[in-house]
Amino acid sequence: MWGGWTSAGMTRVINSAHANGTRVVLTVTAFAWTDPTLTVHSTKVKAAHVTELRTALTQAYSAAGLTPPTFTDSSLLNMKVKAVHIVELRAAVRAME
Repeated sequence: MWGGWTSAGMTRVINSAHANGTRVVLTVTAFAWTDPTLTVHSTKVKAAHVTELRTALTQAYSAAGLTPPTFTDSSLLNMKVKAVHIVELRAAVRAME
């Protein structure tokens, strides 16, 4: 399960909102993964994994009222995963902190 909303940064945002009298509502949506368990040095990275992470990030950005990130090679159908795909995912996660 993705734990990005448990960061200290998100806690500060929520606390600040509460201090200003703003009600905060967080919605959690279940997300089905192609491979629910990934094993280091064993599970091969698939385009489906990157696509699922992109989808989850886009949903998180939208839920936070942010403009979703754009990604190189918008469709990974019949493509191999490239380093730029992983770099962009990492950057998008860091940008939400």
